[in-house]
Amino acid sequence: MKRLSLLFILINFLIVNGNFYPQSRLNKIRDISIAPVSAFHDYCARCHGEEGSTYGKNFAHLREDSLKEVVEDMMFGPAELMPDSLEIEAMTAYNNSLKNTKPFAVVLNAASFIAGKEKNLKVEISPESTLKTAEDNIKISKNNNICELTYSPAKIKELVITVKKNKTSSSLKFPDEMWTK
Repeated sequence: MKRLSLLFILINFLIVNGNFYPQSRLNKIRDISIAPVSAFHDYCARCHGEEGSTYGKNFAHLREDSLKEVVEDMMFGPAELMPDSLEIEAMTAYNNSLKNTKPFAVVLNAASFIAGKEKNLKVEISPESTLKTAEDNIKISKNNNICELTYSPAKIKELVITVKKNKTSSSLKFPDEMWTK
């Protein structure tokens, strides 16, 4: 019976690249195919401004649930993007960052990176922002708003990613968080 209990505990952990990731942590991690910053630029900015500057007058006062509903309606409606629930949440978080004038970062390929299918972690950031980590041994390359971080998850189990724009910053702790709050 003790062996079965131990086996059950081990099965509840996924071994990836020599790391143990609790299953509860992995359940929240998925890849995001609709990158919120790029999608906003491509589908929303023409009506709402590059930084959300021409939203309706009540935008700043929307509660989280109302904002999420508006974002979902716009993604399915005018943008015709067909997002899943995680992509709606990520776009809502990006809209919140615009509303609060905070820089934004979102991990796009979390599941693929952890599974070892991709060697670089891809993070999309707000326009005119910079990305930094506290780790010295991480290579960061940037192409437009996409940053690629090269590192070994076997050596770094949690990574704090900070995005800065002007005098403000936001952070996320990967893999527990997939975007800045």
